[in-house]
Amino acid sequence: MRTLLSFLSLLVVTSPVKATLMVFEGFDYADGSLNTLNGGIGFSTAWGPAVNPNAGVGAGIQNVEAGRLRLVGNAAGGATIYRDLATEYGTDGTTIWIGLSMIRTGTKDPVGGAPNGALTSTGASYVRPLNFALFDVTSPTAQSERLSFGEGTRTSGDTDTFGLLVGGSATNAATVWSTAPVDVDNFAVVRIDFGAANADTAWLWINPSFGSEPATGSAAATTTGNFTFDRVRPFAGNPNNQTINGVVTATLGAEGYVDNFAVGTTFADVIPEPATGMLAGLSLVGLIARRRR
Repeated sequence: MRTLLSFLSLLVVTSPVKATLMVFEGFDYADGSLNTLNGGIGFSTAWGPAVNPNAGVGAGIQNVEAGRLRLVGNAAGGATIYRDLATEYGTDGTTIWIGLSMIRTGTKDPVGGAPNGALTSTGASYVRPLNFALFDVTSPTAQSERLSFGEGTRTSGDTDTFGLLVGGSATNAATVWSTAPVDVDNFAVVRIDFGAANADTAWLWINPSFGSEPATGSAAATTTGNFTFDRVRPFAGNPNNQTINGVVTATLGAEGYVDNFAVGTTFADVIPEPATGMLAGLSLVGLIARRRR
């Protein structure tokens, strides 16, 4: 778990220039439902239903547990909850960085299938999606889900790796996958360059070295599209029937944890703080921020 205090200590002690942390949500709340909570910075609403489009809080589990967000899609429904940002990000010619901790948990489904319905998997796989999505609702289109980090529903060729889902779809031609497994603690970093006429580019790194800004050539995945956003939505899919290799198969719900969502103007804004910086900055930062338990 990382708090706003930790980020402020990073800015005060370790950054050679003043950084701009624009959005941060460390889920530093008491254990319980996330609905109606409103900590962090850079948001215009509390966590809850979306106003536009008219989507409510999912019937699954969106609970804070020990300073992380736990998501579980269950028989009652998927885990969905929304929060609007105070700013729309996507101005042509600008760059932002995003940081996010995520781990996939729970039991894998058998995968594969044959015309007689027998499962012929070479291994188990998570089928239903677990991801953290960016939406654009200021200027919505037919599909305002712009870019998601994590997994989408994949019924073939699924290696359970972390990806960049474009338009909310694992089958979108622009969706790309890294080789990083989703069921370990990952810290994902995404850089988005906003180009003219919504020709934007996103790069993904998984657990990069924090010593310096990573080169785009070292990215684990890269894609392009319209990535303007002003809303976020964590999501875990509910149990569902999926057609896998021509066979209708009942799948398990998705579950996992999300933490430390941050948006900034530089790489240094969104990475975890060095322990030494934290210790050196406590006395000064304590004057301007107080950690909530």
